[in-house]
Amino acid sequence: MDYSWMVVGVGVALEGYVYIGRRSRAEVVFVNIDEAVRRFYTSHLESLGFRYHVRGKRIVSYMLEFAEELRRRICTTSGVKRLPPESHMYAREAVRWAFTLDGGVVLSRDPKSREVVFRSKSVEIIEDVGALLRAVGISYGIRGNGTLLYIKRREDLGKFAEIGFLEGAKAVRGRHRGREKNDLLRLLLSHP
Repeated sequence: MDYSWMVVGVGVALEGYVYIGRRSRAEVVFVNIDEAVRRFYTSHLESLGFRYHVRGKRIVSYMLEFAEELRRRICTTSGVKRLPPESHMYAREAVRWAFTLDGGVVLSRDPKSREVVFRSKSVEIIEDVGALLRAVGISYGIRGNGTLLYIKRREDLGKFAEIGFLEGAKAVRGRHRGREKNDLLRLLLSHP
């Protein structure tokens, strides 16, 4: 149960939102186009017993109790989204899921520019993902005004590869669009 809350909480914190309005109107939205990612997310919604609808690339639940509980888990009192507390109980799995959603592999021709990255507009989310990486023993750097976290050292890339991305998840943009992220990670590691 806590694991499913971690999956749903990280998913909505990174690629969605929670809305609670007047007259018990509520909406929890997760937005993603990758089929493997969508199947994984919805399987955990189902295991928690929450109904949902698929509306294009959006997966939406209108259940008030779900919205209230999720907001309690991922939103601070000032409304800033954070990763749910369950993510620390499942640090490896939370790293895999977070990087599957908002991370990727940079395969540059220049060996010095090859890395695994995680992007977020939220400095708080970057801090949370950094804490998870520290918990699993992976060193990282931050650049881009605090919005890009990267793993570059060979030893740390090897540790990350032991965790990897969600099986079947694909790159959705860039020149490697449509390729499985784990294949790109293996390619990155095969270069000296």
